Amino acid sequence: MYKVGIIGDIILDILLQVDDFPVEDSEVVLKDENYRLGGSALNTAYALVNTQLHPLLLSTFGKDTAGEFIKVALKKAQIDDQFIFQEETNTGKIYILLSPNGKRTMISSRSSMPIPMENSIYEKFINNINWLHVSGYLLGVKEQYEHAIFAMKQAKRNDIPVSLDPGTNTIRKYLSEVLEALHYTDYFLPNREEFDLFNISQNFDIGDFMPTFAIKEGAKGVTIKNSTGSCLVPTSSTITTTDSIGAGDAFNAGFIFGMLTTKDVNIACQKGNEFAAQRLKKQQR
Repeated sequence: MYKVGIIGDIILDILLQVDDFPVEDSEVVLKDENYRLGGSALNTAYALVNTQLHPLLLSTFGKDTAGEFIKVALKKAQIDDQFIFQEETNTGKIYILLSPNGKRTMISSRSSMPIPMENSIYEKFINNINWLHVSGYLLGVKEQYEHAIFAMKQAKRNDIPVSLDPGTNTIRKYLSEVLEALHYTDYFLPNREEFDLFNISQNFDIGDFMPTFAIKEGAKGVTIKNSTGSCLVPTSSTITTTDSIGAGDAFNAGFIFGMLTTKDVNIACQKGNEFAAQRLKKQQR
């Protein structure tokens, strides 16, 4: 059984469904409130739980009230906790305002230590996996960035494929760190907004980089781009939902599943589209 190593944070998502987005000095009505496991890395791992692959998540959460919720929820989700550690830190939380038109606005309170700080843990982790996936949110904090790069280098030494999902804020604020990470990345998985920001900011030649780009285009599907050209792999599902949270992370899981089981990028993108559609169907309103 292939083991997929995923490095990133576990977050408590607090979903707040509202009539409209509030403006300053105003009031809106809260229609519903839900708590669930979240975080890009956790979402990707969760999407692989019921497949023939075995996800291993390298992450931490805190010894606080949110952390106790996380501990119980992880067991229910049947996620292997071999490399998940409860530490003396705050558990990351994101308050997500969902408006009726499907827009979402997020207020984040991220953990000060979302991943372990000991290199020996990373060495053991890399020796237990067949694929490494990294959440780009880690690249924006110096110590987290250093550990993510350390893991990526270790994976490359062991001939383990590496994928990276950058995250919009990371592209905007930490472009040089993303560029460094690309040197150790085989598959770069941005959405269209992230890719356009990256392209405009860097004005790069795709031939300068080794990774294959799989650009998530939402309802249209995914664009594969590399040094030889590009093509669109369309999605076969049309789903209307007001909650698209985690769809891109589910795509990551499907893409990794397709690559490990078929070694074909086109099929991997089709699997990514399928996994994203399954996530959207579960959240359909």
